[in-house]
Amino acid sequence: MSGNTMVAEARHLLDITLPDIPSSLPHFPTVPGLPEVPKVEVPHIPSFPEPQIPSFLEPHIPSFPEPQEVPRVKGPYVPSFGEPHEVPKIEVPHIPSFPEPQEIPKVEVPHIPSFPEQPEIPKLEIPKLPELPAFPGLP
Repeated sequence: MSGNTMVAEARHLLDITLPDIPSSLPHFPTVPGLPEVPKVEVPHIPSFPEPQIPSFLEPHIPSFPEPQEVPRVKGPYVPSFGEPHEVPKIEVPHIPSFPEPQEIPKVEVPHIPSFPEQPEIPKLEIPKLPELPAFPGLP
């Protein structure tokens, strides 16, 4: 409810009595039933025989003989074979020695004459702007 409703109007609503609902309902006419619809005959669909899948022979899996023991190879240590074997010795090649380098004499740099001193250039001064007269004040 809104706040504009007056209290007297609200009290008036409480005093109103509601009408009584009759206990017996009026008689309603009966609705006629739906007419019967004739059944439509569906044409007979012929059945097809099930296709027969030809049977194939199972593939033959050949059996392999048991693996035989692999002979051991004599040589350097191979971790997959287990035991270490003698490693052959490699001869170190002889490297010839080079002679000591001689001292290279230093080349004398020729004397470069210096440039004469240049005269100083005077700095330019920016002239001052004249001052503008003040505007006359208001009377």
